[in-house]
Amino acid sequence: SMLRMLEMPPDRDRLLARLRETPILEMPAQVPLLFRHLAGRLFHGGQRTFWGPRPPGWQKWLALPKPVMLARQWRHLVEAAQRDIEIFPGQQRLQVRYEDLVSDPALWLEKIREVCELDADDAAFGTGALEQISADRIDAWRGVLDEPSVAQIEDEAGDLLRLLGYED
Repeated sequence: SMLRMLEMPPDRDRLLARLRETPILEMPAQVPLLFRHLAGRLFHGGQRTFWGPRPPGWQKWLALPKPVMLARQWRHLVEAAQRDIEIFPGQQRLQVRYEDLVSDPALWLEKIREVCELDADDAAFGTGALEQISADRIDAWRGVLDEPSVAQIEDEAGDLLRLLGYED
């Protein structure tokens, strides 16, 4: 999905909607998004060079092959989350694997709701949320990534993938 996001041109309608939704005092935070959008359209044929959170040093990754760059981004984000979760008391922590969430969304949404101490009738956890969760894409990467890309990803993040219970 991250590769697909890089290949998609920036969404002008989404950018405009975000600007309309943003309170005036928060507008300065949106300026970098606007410039990235314009730069992508002008200099990169509408494609993004990077998508998502930008961990320290991300600019140096732009020269890497896309699967390596995205695997490095994922690894840095997951390692930061694993490190940062330690500041919370045990009863306020919950790690949810995507595959588990989509396999049993009712169970996992209930666990998330409990840990976050949200009301049972919170709209974010209602029937609509369950209907939006689908297991259709769990193994979609198998039809998208070629063997060299998979090997690059495993070289970059395989140790963490195995630690988290993913197979080679």
